[in-house]
Amino acid sequence: KSASATDKAVIKGRVNIDNYADGIRFENIKFEINDDSTVKYPFEGTNYQYPAIVMIYAAATTFEGCEFTDLYNSHNTVAINYGSHANGKMLTINDCYFQGYAYAIRSRALVSVTNSTFDHTHSSADPRAVWVWGLTPFNSTSTTEGQIIFKGNKATDKAMYALQMTATSFDYDNLSIDVQNNENFVADPIMVNTAKCNYDNITFATGSATFEY
Repeated sequence: KSASATDKAVIKGRVNIDNYADGIRFENIKFEINDDSTVKYPFEGTNYQYPAIVMIYAAATTFEGCEFTDLYNSHNTVAINYGSHANGKMLTINDCYFQGYAYAIRSRALVSVTNSTFDHTHSSADPRAVWVWGLTPFNSTSTTEGQIIFKGNKATDKAMYALQMTATSFDYDNLSIDVQNNENFVADPIMVNTAKCNYDNITFATGSATFEY
C-alpha cells in the first residue's frame, strides 16, 4: 500500500543515511520517536553527534509531506541532524510538519526548508526551526558554496525563531541566503554570532531578510 498525504507510512526509531544513499527521498512518511531515536550516532566529528530521528552525513536528502512529532522532549532529540559540506549535497524539506518542545532541525549550511509548519511549545529553551552550522571550520579553507533557503514556512507559536547561526567551530562564509514569506517567526538578536564567526562573501536573494555582520 502506497503512503499518501492523508495516510502516511510510519517509520519509528532511527534512520541513518550516508553517502551511499545520496539522493534519497522520503515522501508522506510519519517519523516517530522511540529509544533508538535518542542515541547519538558516531558520524565523523563530534559536532554532528546529537540525537536525531534521521541522521544524515554527506548525502543529498529530500523530505516531502513528512511529519515529525514529540521533538526535543526526550534526550534533546531533533527531527533531522544533517552533517555535509560537499557542493550540491542539499537537505531539502518541503510541506512537512514539525511538532515539539524546542529545536526541530540541525543542518550544515546546505539546507532548503519551504512550505512547512513548526508547531513548537514556547519555553525557556526558545524554540528554533533550524540550527545551522557553517561549512568551513575555523582556520581552514573550503571551496564549498553554501545555500540557506527558508521560505513560505509557518510557526504556530509566535515565540518561534527561524534560523540560528552561532557555531563556535565553523565559519559562515560563501553563502547565499533566501529567507522570506514566513509567518509568525520572530527576530532574535543572538541568532547570529558576530563575535566568533566569519560571514564573508554572503549574498542575500531579492526580498530576503538580512542581518548585519
